[in-house]
Parts: sequence; structure tokens; C-alpha cells
Amino acid sequence: MEFLKSINTLIERRAHQYTAYITTLYYFEVVYLMLGILFLYGKTASILCGSTLSLVLAYHIIRIFFKNGLHRKIQLYLIDVHAAFVIGYLFSSSAAGIDAGGIMVILYIIRSITLFLELPLIFFLTRSTIAGQFT
Repeated sequence: MEFLKSINTLIERRAHQYTAYITTLYYFEVVYLMLGILFLYGKTASILCGSTLSLVLAYHIIRIFFKNGLHRKIQLYLIDVHAAFVIGYLFSSSAAGIDAGGIMVILYIIRSITLFLELPLIFFLTRSTIAGQFT
């Protein structure tokens, strides 16, 4: 029991850091989106969209790391939307059969890891002790 309490204390002290590190996994989604936009709209649109989203995500990660309360709420909304999308994606991919292509398997694994890591963040970022640390 003491081991679990020590893990809980460690997470409570560094929740902002863990959240920032886990949020960096969203860059894979930006790259995947850039590939889709590349085929649909061309290089210019893909680069503009990817650059804009990367800069916004970098700013968000920095603000999370420095315990900004608004960005904690934004992160909770991002997790909610992303988790719902990924659960649907993983379910439909499993039901239809995973494409044997290398990129799709890697994306499937990365999305699974991201989902596995971001779902506990909902619990931790909504706790009053951790929410009180964000200003």
C-alpha cells in the first residue's frame, strides 16, 4: 500500500510534466494529418497546416509544463476528443482487419500507446489537489 501512495505522491507533484510529455505524442497525429492533406490539397496546404498545428501544439505543451490553468482545461478537452476518435479508430480497424502496411501498423501502435497513457490523465488532471497547482 505504501508503494501505491508513493506513486500517487510522485504523480501529484509532477502531473504537469507527465502531461506535457504525453502531449508530445500528438505530433504523430499532426504528421499523419499532413500526409492526408498532402494527397488531398498539395504541398503548400500540408506544410501550412502542419507548421501551424505544430506551433500551436508546442505553445500548448510549454504552457502545460508551466502549470497554466487554461491549458489544463484545453488538455482535458483534447483528451476527450482524441480518446473518442482513437477508440473508434481502433475498434473499426480491429473489426475490419488491420491493413498490413507498415505505416498503418505503426500508427495503430502509436495511437494505442497514446490512448493508454492519456486516459489516466483525465483522472489526475481533474483531481482537486492537482487542479489547484495550475494557475
